[in-house]
Amino acid sequence: MSLLAGAAARAWHRVSLWRYLFWASLALFLFLLVAIGPFDGKSYSYCWYCGMVKHSEERFFPFMRATIFEYSNVEHTKLSRCAARLELVPDHEHEWILCRGQGVGYSSYGGGEDMQEAVNSVRVVHLLEGLGRYGDRGAARELLKALLQCGWNDKPFMETSAALRSVPCRGFDSRASYEKWWRKHGTELQGELQRHLGARGL
Repeated sequence: MSLLAGAAARAWHRVSLWRYLFWASLALFLFLLVAIGPFDGKSYSYCWYCGMVKHSEERFFPFMRATIFEYSNVEHTKLSRCAARLELVPDHEHEWILCRGQGVGYSSYGGGEDMQEAVNSVRVVHLLEGLGRYGDRGAARELLKALLQCGWNDKPFMETSAALRSVPCRGFDSRASYEKWWRKHGTELQGELQRHLGARGL
């Protein structure tokens, strides 16, 4: 009986020790979780077709990629709002191109960086508005494609187009002002679009 009692006592001691270690480890993990807090990961991307922007946020536990929740919000940019108003983009599923992502211990960049200037440019909006209202809607669609659908190793159309840089800062306040600009720069713009899109098979 004394031998059985001793063995039982030792077994109970081992079980108690493992139980203690388990609860101590769990308490330490929860303490670190509360002390450090969950990590944030944030990014934003632009749609390849319309230029809308998606802001994304992810919160996850430290020491592991266990996501607590993910959240995203889609908004218009200057360019996408103008394109929607002029009905230049057909119904489509957004195709998001990463611009920039950042979190604890990492940062990332994507092809959306080349779209960032275009989607927020007042000059681009003025030209798109002029083409859509007073000019060639086909050219407006080509301009939108040239600005957004840029390859990884391509120079953005914003950087290469001289015609785009000639657009008045205040835009076109009438058909006459647009047509005056078009007579001077229209052929140049068409050539630039043809070369840019042709080189990319678009």
